Amino acid sequence: MKHNEAETQGFIQMMRTDPDLNGLSDDELGMILLKMKMFQVGMSVMVANELLPDHYTEEQMIQLLNSAAEDVISAAKRSTEQS
Repeated sequence: MKHNEAETQGFIQMMRTDPDLNGLSDDELGMILLKMKMFQVGMSVMVANELLPDHYTEEQMIQLLNSAAEDVISAAKRSTEQS
């Protein structure tokens, strides 16, 4: 699916309502969104091609996505604080 700027801006608007993302710029939110899309697409490819360990459940994949999101957000906040 091609990049859709209007869709991206809509997601950034939704992200602004999340208290955990408070204080981050639109550019930073956009980067978080892009990183998470890349991670999710990569995971989807791995699932589709049966490249994950057999014992990985859907719940574990959701937890992994949540953990990655927390890591990306933490890194963005640290970067903002250092600026």
